[in-house]
Amino acid sequence: MALIRNASNFTEGLVNGLGQHVAKLDETAWGVNISTCYKYCGSIRFPVFSFPRFAGTFTNFLLPWLALTAQLPYEARDAYKNIISFCLAVGSPALITYSLVLTILNRYWIRNQFQELLERARDRGVNNKYRAFNERVAAAQYLLQEAQQVPLRASQDQGWLSSLIVVPGNEEWWQNLKNRLAHSRRGVTVSLAFQLLAAILAWIFTVSAAFKSSLGDGTQGLDISSGSTWIWLIPVICGWIMVGTQYFYGALQHDLSVDAAYRAIDNGNGNTVQETQQGIFSRPINAWPRRPQWLGMSVQGDEAIEGPAYNYARVFTWWRFATIVRDGFDATINNIAHDRTCHGEEWDLLLRDENLTGDMEQTAAYCGLTSDQPLPPYIENISADIWKRILIASLFAIFMQWGTTGPAILIAYLTPTQGLGCRSGSYVLYGIFGTLAWATLVISSMISHAVMVREQGGNRGWRYSILCALAVLTRMFGKTVVVVNAIWLILSSLFQYIGMFENCWCQGCELSLGVKGWIMLFKSSADHADSAPSQWGGGIAMSIIVCVIAFMFFYLACKENSD
Repeated sequence: MALIRNASNFTEGLVNGLGQHVAKLDETAWGVNISTCYKYCGSIRFPVFSFPRFAGTFTNFLLPWLALTAQLPYEARDAYKNIISFCLAVGSPALITYSLVLTILNRYWIRNQFQELLERARDRGVNNKYRAFNERVAAAQYLLQEAQQVPLRASQDQGWLSSLIVVPGNEEWWQNLKNRLAHSRRGVTVSLAFQLLAAILAWIFTVSAAFKSSLGDGTQGLDISSGSTWIWLIPVICGWIMVGTQYFYGALQHDLSVDAAYRAIDNGNGNTVQETQQGIFSRPINAWPRRPQWLGMSVQGDEAIEGPAYNYARVFTWWRFATIVRDGFDATINNIAHDRTCHGEEWDLLLRDENLTGDMEQTAAYCGLTSDQPLPPYIENISADIWKRILIASLFAIFMQWGTTGPAILIAYLTPTQGLGCRSGSYVLYGIFGTLAWATLVISSMISHAVMVREQGGNRGWRYSILCALAVLTRMFGKTVVVVNAIWLILSSLFQYIGMFENCWCQGCELSLGVKGWIMLFKSSADHADSAPSQWGGGIAMSIIVCVIAFMFFYLACKENSD
């Protein structure tokens, strides 16, 4: 290439800015066609690896983003599952955004549901009869909002759930649970603030410097597009902080079991026993329903894995748990408002606690249950409201995936030589596979739910075996895609920085232009300074707008959800 650039009488394969042939090397010549490039350069890269360039671009465009991934929500059981959590996010911004938006919408829904319950519990007709009951309702709401990162289950075994809802004396258990959940909630830390600030400032300063000193430089534009593929991290991480997660694995199960609670017993005189509660738990205490496997792999899938990254698979079981708890409190408040006692006698204003004291059967009936009533976690009839939340989360997932990947494609595509080449093509692949992984894993979670519904009901026909296989295969395929995509995003950035794309095939955009591809040699950044602001600015502006919209949505939704 140096030979061609320095030869003033070179005329072979010259082209203009549109890739059209020109006769001589003058101001109309921009470069050479791809066949000439192959003739003089073959498969040799140009230029050779430059460590100063690699160090500068890696430090400015990639390292701050890689460091920021440490603030993604993990909280899984072991290193392997945390690595998969990393891949689920980096390999598919659509999937981590989908989980986040579902979590926010679930919070919004449960807040609206419990707001009515709280108003009724604080009403004089209820509050004067059972003054502390509204605090129990508020604590239950807080549990449902903050505990979506675990597979919650409700159990009426030995009348436990109804006892937690109704039995006097359990106010302290509920309040302590709420306080512990608030204490173990992940908040804004110094490391989070500094890593966010470092990533934002590094991106802003680097882009500003490029506009000021390197406007029109194709290499600089491609570096900007590479860094822009990571910008979704900012609103997503902020969103998870705002919606709230527990900051270590097992926090919820510990908070649920650390205190003893009162349980009504079946002796006919309203006595209670105090022991470790088993009405609400995040890990199975029995084998129902059985956890089926296919070729040694769990069919239940990611729904059983603790961690915010897996919230996408819990949308149905969380809703089932939330409605069981909500209905129990609703029935109890309704009975208190109508002066109905737990034991069936007249309401006595002087004996407040005794009004809600009964045996196991009476306590269960008071909140609309029966003693030892099975509470299946998997439901066949899905509410339309759940599908609405899934649709909104899906649209937002696609918006985030392509709203940040799209600008990177745009900048790389419009940087001469204009066309779909190695850089823009790598971003297209990243967006496609990120979307594919999200869609596949969401479908897999729905198939897993369908299997568990059949397992729960003992319906194991021929469709059951097919669904088991589909649930596992789609989950394995989706996770393979997302892991490969996460690796590909990092490698494609590194390839850009070390010069792997500096070859005839990539520089000439042969992927899309074919034999019409050409390589720019005779123009400098000054020749592109006029068009660069619209090319770079359009992509950068689109990235910023997408992030601002996402951040404002997360902020307003979470602010609306706070009391």
